[in-house]
Amino acid sequence: MSSPPAASHSPAIERAQSADDERLDSERAGQRLTLILFAGILALAIIGTTVSVVASSVMHGGRTTAPRTSTLANVNTGASSPQHISLSVVPGSKPGPKGEKYDAFSKTNFAVKVGRPLQLTIDNKDDAVHSITAASAGVNVVVMPGVHTYTIVVGRAGRFKWICAYPCDPYSMATVGYMQGYITAT
Repeated sequence: MSSPPAASHSPAIERAQSADDERLDSERAGQRLTLILFAGILALAIIGTTVSVVASSVMHGGRTTAPRTSTLANVNTGASSPQHISLSVVPGSKPGPKGEKYDAFSKTNFAVKVGRPLQLTIDNKDDAVHSITAASAGVNVVVMPGVHTYTIVVGRAGRFKWICAYPCDPYSMATVGYMQGYITAT
């Protein structure tokens, strides 16, 4: 005599497996969403960099190679020849409030005459790219590693905050006097 076949799963086991399957599906969906968001952020960063390079190229007569030259003016003499400033970017060079060392530009505030050139000779001692970016002043200097001269021109009067637009030391990027400063155009 044969006995009836045993049930392979009880209803409680089936519900538990169903709950496990739903949890795994939810985790997979979360992982897919995370990957999609990361890909979107990466795509936006690439698009933003491309737009910045193209816009800068258009503003500088089609030149796309670094270093770029930009212009600002001689505030003290009023002369039409460009003022010249030498500065550097040094990683881990400037002490913070607790004595830690942070990345910094050696000079972060610039005074210029509207429409007149300022030449910046910048010795970027870091192997990373930095920038002096003040969109409201029309200034975007991409500071490549090594020593390069850039010229900037500000087209209107005002006090414009500039930042380093390239990710570097988080404290420095958030603090005036390190990777931020002001351009004052009169």
